[in-house]
Amino acid sequence: TGDQDAAGTPGAGYGDMGETWSKPAMGRVRVCTANCGSSIPPLPTTEDHYVAIFGGGFDRQRMHRRGNWIYMIDVETGKTLYRANSSCGINAGTAGCTPTYFASIPSEPGVFDVNGDGYLDLLYVGDLKGQLWRIDLTDLRRLAAPPGGRWNNQLDLAAGSGKPFLFFKAPQPTAPATSPTYPIYHRPTAVSLGFSSGGTPTLGIAFGTGDRDDILGVVDGQSLASKQRFYYVIDDSNAVTRTEADLLNIASATAAAASSVPTKGWFIQFATGERLITDSLGVQGIIFFSTFDPTANGTPSNTCSNGVRCSGPVGIARFYRVRYATGDAYLGTDRGETQQAASFLTNPIFYSSARQEAKVIYTSDNEVKITSVPGNTKTNVKDWKENDSPK
Repeated sequence: TGDQDAAGTPGAGYGDMGETWSKPAMGRVRVCTANCGSSIPPLPTTEDHYVAIFGGGFDRQRMHRRGNWIYMIDVETGKTLYRANSSCGINAGTAGCTPTYFASIPSEPGVFDVNGDGYLDLLYVGDLKGQLWRIDLTDLRRLAAPPGGRWNNQLDLAAGSGKPFLFFKAPQPTAPATSPTYPIYHRPTAVSLGFSSGGTPTLGIAFGTGDRDDILGVVDGQSLASKQRFYYVIDDSNAVTRTEADLLNIASATAAAASSVPTKGWFIQFATGERLITDSLGVQGIIFFSTFDPTANGTPSNTCSNGVRCSGPVGIARFYRVRYATGDAYLGTDRGETQQAASFLTNPIFYSSARQEAKVIYTSDNEVKITSVPGNTKTNVKDWKENDSPK
């Protein structure tokens, strides 16, 4: 119920938490408590924390006054380790920093251990203004005098890492217009593109947009007239906020293949009214995801006997397979496949078949669908069973 937004900022006077949409991302972080940054004795003293990281949630009034925070909670104590709501990293900003504030964050963050040492390194999370944020978790430092209370930030975001960086910004409506907007409701996917000579990771970050709450455009009819996006943006540790101007524009799902590999990424424009409805999944050079278009005339899976409710469009669902390097279709010329007799799809899930072949599975209204990963890749994952009654 608390409110830590400073006077004059978007969330001031409103509870910080919104509707709890955001699924927590789980993992372990390392926090320095003394001698931080020292390379000679006395060396830094650190402690491990197992954490749950989540967005503040959804603002039912759609004003971005609630849920406009990111939280990191110590799962052993239930106390806040980290929280932020702007590019300055703290509530009121710091000297020399003009804050860019988060919009509401109902999406699940994507958190990644990029070097395989068991500690989370990078966090990416999108908000409902189409802003995608990057947070470096590699040099977290405890404040010299941490504040008390369960919900106060405990980390020094000026001396260490943790200050949010606006990695990508979708087009914003020009006042007084309030549309189109490109809200992010789903977790971003990261593709490893290797490391620089200095050991800095390069990642491809894939994410899509579209109003997931008002899926039929009943509350905001303007969403039915906009073309939402699916983005793939290369993160080479730059300090510049990317925009659509940096990316290859793929004007439709059936646009011609790219003539060369875009160096900074690409984005696909969906059909008018179409929006992302699932998380994305990156496997073996392909990104899988699904969309829904409530304005299209699809074929329902069951006969509808209510003429009043069923006389309008029933919508169509589409399953996309896209090459992450170029944004081209994996199969054929259409990057998406319209699902017959299906109005909705579930998240694509990777699994290993009984023959140890890599597969992707998803479900529609009344059908389970399986698609192969390129090359019928074999995995070394094997089944196991615990024998609780050994002889």
